[in-house]
Amino acid sequence: MLAFARFVLASSLISSTLATVFTVTVGKDGLKFTPDSVNANPGDEVIFEFYPKNHTVTQSTLKDPCTAVPAGGDSGFMPVAATATARPTKRIVVADSTTPLWFYCKQADHCSKGMVFAINPKSAEQMSEYRANALATAATAPKPAGTTPSPATTTPPAAGKVIPVSVGDGGLTFTPEQVVAAVGDTIQLTFKSGAHTFTQSAFSDPCDPLAGGVDSGAKPAAGVTPSPTFNFTVTDASKPLWFYCKTGNHCKTGMVFSINAPATGNTHEAFKALAKSAAPAPGPAASSTSASASPTPSAPSGGAATGKEIAVAVGQGGLTFTPPAVTAVVGDTIVLSFLSGAHTFTQSTFADPCDPLAGGVDSGAMPAAGLAVAPTFNYTVTDASKPLWFYCKTGTHCKSGMVFSINAPATGNTHEKFVETAKNGPAANASASASQSASSSSTPAPVPTPNSTPEGSSTPSAPSTPSTPSTPSTPSTPSTPSTPSTPSTPSTPEGPSASTPAAPNGTNVAQTNTTPGSGASGLAASTSSVLFAAVLVGLLL
Repeated sequence: MLAFARFVLASSLISSTLATVFTVTVGKDGLKFTPDSVNANPGDEVIFEFYPKNHTVTQSTLKDPCTAVPAGGDSGFMPVAATATARPTKRIVVADSTTPLWFYCKQADHCSKGMVFAINPKSAEQMSEYRANALATAATAPKPAGTTPSPATTTPPAAGKVIPVSVGDGGLTFTPEQVVAAVGDTIQLTFKSGAHTFTQSAFSDPCDPLAGGVDSGAKPAAGVTPSPTFNFTVTDASKPLWFYCKTGNHCKTGMVFSINAPATGNTHEAFKALAKSAAPAPGPAASSTSASASPTPSAPSGGAATGKEIAVAVGQGGLTFTPPAVTAVVGDTIVLSFLSGAHTFTQSTFADPCDPLAGGVDSGAMPAAGLAVAPTFNYTVTDASKPLWFYCKTGTHCKSGMVFSINAPATGNTHEKFVETAKNGPAANASASASQSASSSSTPAPVPTPNSTPEGSSTPSAPSTPSTPSTPSTPSTPSTPSTPSTPSTPSTPEGPSASTPAAPNGTNVAQTNTTPGSGASGLAASTSSVLFAAVLVGLLL
């Protein structure tokens, strides 16, 4: 399914001077996409704006324009009332300009009447061929009995009303936080701030996802125009439905929503009170840094209310994070967009930049080559009292300097030293540190030991300063075990192994907080349409 809205931040990672935003109206001028095609470069954004009554943007192929690609991109039906002033939107960011992408509206016979759209058709003739192929299906397509019953029969939501709900507008709230709806009504959620979710739960467990229930996934909204949306159509009005935001501890602050909650008994107010009294949910983002932040588990809740989103591009123009270092406070969310290759966002330590931190954050591989929409991964800061260190564990990317830091200090263990350690290995860093401490000492030189020789010889930097490194690396271990440099000594043997940092990856921790392409490790770069569909899995339900 097509995750248009889920990846809305990818465009912010491309320089605004390079990226172009295309607005395509769906159904504004009758059964048409206007314009019916665009030629876009990597990083350009296509925004689909839906008009009455109820259309889709569904992926197909050039030869079979009115048949959905199996597991391909699909916005789902987007019912819009004739009196609606707000237009729901879906968007994608183009990552590959060499492969045409084909779409149609799957409502009734709209496709057979020529309601088709393409991104990067190879020529005007090819676009004409696509439209002609769609029109040719009219001879075999089942004819609707009439314009009125057809939409109602095909998609009952067309007959229902649209109920607008704002998410995160003015705080950790749904506005309104409860509604009454009939079968066929559509709850249209517009995400106004932060990176909230619309996740189904149960009355008895307000802050735990319901198995098989609805989940919008994170909807980053900071700086995004228009705001991302998510539609939920009511199919059963005989019982109440319960929802919450699963970001951080938002649920525990009372960020819940209900449909058809009763006036007595299990009321909405009782549901909200139960959410506030629940134990803090083990959110992935909190657990990713909880090893050091456990004394303040409620901190993310407070910070999240005012946290900002920090966009980071991964693999843009080479083996880099852009920017490579950021400053963040508790509640801020790092939104990483993977623009090439199959990179990772993996937590490590300053002493061992290219080895995963046990229990740390790991996005897993995020294949992006040839995908029309860049996959994303969100990481929310829950402890800003100390620096956090990350790297890409793919191949030798880390040894090439592909590292990232949050709140690295300006002196001491700086981001620049972290990069240097990643490139040269922990042993080289330990030797260099020992060299500096030894040169400032007046007494350590006379007592070399055999252990210092192989350590120096394994590091290219040792010969460059022959008189100093062989002496200092010796005393750093035996004579000053209480100094801060000592803990880095046990990691010295891993210096040589850092030359192939990808080998000891271990298993992915998969501690994603709200990744847009759920199942990032399952994204596969294959052929054009299937490639597109792979990332676009998880679109709106």
